[in-house]
Formats: sequence, structure tokens, C-alpha cells
Amino acid sequence: GLKDNNGIEIYEGDICKHNNDIAVIVFWEGAFIFNKYYTHNNSLTNFACIRTFEVIGNIYETPELLQS
Repeated sequence: GLKDNNGIEIYEGDICKHNNDIAVIVFWEGAFIFNKYYTHNNSLTNFACIRTFEVIGNIYETPELLQS
């Protein structure tokens, strides 16, 4: 049951936006992580620390969202 600001359920592989950052949600070491490695920003943030985010796609159906 994790959900974004709009009540959409969040899954591993979802592409989310937080402020001006776009990253992929991954499950790593027992936690969901906001993974900016996909966007060449080389940063991991514990998903639980983020309070305002929005699902904008996923890596399977909209991978073009990760291209810079």
C-alpha cells in the first residue's frame, strides 16, 4: 500500500516526480528507494522520507521519461 499524492498505488519500476527530480522506485535492502541513478544524478533517497511525489509512468510503458 504505498500511494502518491493523487492516491495512485506505487510499485517498483514506477517513475515518480518529486519537486523537479524524476526517478525510479526500486526495492533495495528492504525499503522502497527513490533512485535517481537512472537519471544520472547518482543519488538514492529512502522513499519513506519523501512526502510529496507523483507517479508519472513506469520503466516498461514510458521509459522515455527517464531520458535527459
